Amino acid sequence: MTDIIEYRPVTDDQDTAGILDRQLAACADLIGNLSQYVMRSDTSVETCLSFMDRISAMLVSCATVGKTTARLRGGTEETRHRMIVEHVKTGEGMVES
Repeated sequence: MTDIIEYRPVTDDQDTAGILDRQLAACADLIGNLSQYVMRSDTSVETCLSFMDRISAMLVSCATVGKTTARLRGGTEETRHRMIVEHVKTGEGMVES
């Protein structure tokens, strides 16, 4: 891990949504750093599992902050994404595409 998260103090002239955006970016950086540590071959399984729990909790927090930011900017309360998976039958069995 070579990246260091830079501390940026909050000033009075910044809007709340902008502050939340920067917090989301910092959280995404931290998640990236943790995932790099988890992917190392010398990290113990127990440590990996603990970090994965923390990463999933941070992702839930990020989603909550993202919803709040969208609401502050007048966005919709909830968004949904739909993924369609097609299964194609070949001579060898089912293949997802």
